[in-house]
Amino acid sequence: MLHSRRLGLLALDTASGSLLWQRADLGEHGDLQAGLPIVGDGVIYLSGIVAESTSSAGVVLAMDVRTGRERWRAVLEPAEVYISLAGPMLYAGGSSAYGLRASDGHVVWHFGYGSGTQFYQPVVAAGVIFVGSTDVGLHPFGIGSHDFLNALDARTGQLYWRMPSAFDITPLVAA
Repeated sequence: MLHSRRLGLLALDTASGSLLWQRADLGEHGDLQAGLPIVGDGVIYLSGIVAESTSSAGVVLAMDVRTGRERWRAVLEPAEVYISLAGPMLYAGGSSAYGLRASDGHVVWHFGYGSGTQFYQPVVAAGVIFVGSTDVGLHPFGIGSHDFLNALDARTGQLYWRMPSAFDITPLVAA
């Protein structure tokens, strides 16, 4: 599997290097500018932003790894989203945090603080979603951090805790 901003998503035969299929619509000249793909159980998952003439939308999509055929597409919000895969669930960060069924893209839960928050790449460990976030806007008196680390229940999206941080946070979890 190769992902190129210019060429889109390409699947190559590992033995010969020959092109099996290509999705040029998933590159800079297509309708979806996507991030890096995640592959699991014969499915490719991508997240990104659909740029249309008058608006844009953050999407998650699933494709068959053998054919490149789209299985489902979930439009989540008007901003780019970032995904992680853990078992039967996809977790996404955007203006909210989301839990989606990997099988069909159904949004099981979403969590957010309202407008002005951006959630980043979620990391999953022991049934907990760790996701960094930034609150856009000014804090009272210009003090305090705009950046947080959030811990959410992976099944329900319920907030366990939120910790301020002096840095942009992309969590890394080790057992």
